[in-house]
Amino acid sequence: MYYNWKENTNTEELKIVCNLIRNGEIVIFPTETVYGIGANAFDYCENLTEIDFGNGGVSIGSGVFSGCSALEKLNLETVEEIGGAAFGGCIALKQITIGNEIKEIGGAAFSGCISLESVTVGDNVEKINDYAFSCCTGLKEVIFGAKVKEVGDEVFLDCSSLEKIELNGNAVNFGYNAIYNTAYFNNEDNWNQNALYIGSHL
Repeated sequence: MYYNWKENTNTEELKIVCNLIRNGEIVIFPTETVYGIGANAFDYCENLTEIDFGNGGVSIGSGVFSGCSALEKLNLETVEEIGGAAFGGCIALKQITIGNEIKEIGGAAFSGCISLESVTVGDNVEKINDYAFSCCTGLKEVIFGAKVKEVGDEVFLDCSSLEKIELNGNAVNFGYNAIYNTAYFNNEDNWNQNALYIGSHL
């Protein structure tokens, strides 16, 4: 079943939309009238498998899709903002690309996404907040965009499979325990005189 969101959708229709999403149905949000999705709006929708934000301009609030355990496909290339814990605990999610519209990734945004294997960060992202990808135990590689300057505390903490971190720009400031207990951190070849190197950077 499809539901086309109308510009003047009322409260009762909004409840219908929420129930449709929770039951795994498809809802089309036109980006010319929907600019943001508020906190925890669709958390724990256990039948939701795919999200497409269309042409962009959408801000995703805190915890909006957290705990959507069946979510596998996610297109973030046109999203402008990702709030804290927005997709935390989406355990079926395997791959994401953070688009060029985003400048900052919220804290714990993808924490606990245990099936996530690959992350590509857009070229305009400047900051990744604390715990953003912590406990993503299946994560193997992260490719940073050219403008990333700051990676917060424990961003990749306990990402035990993370073995490839690729920097594509200036030196990045990594916070406390940002990559602690990752495969990269635990690989002796990445250390030199008690200093951990990522590429040519300390």
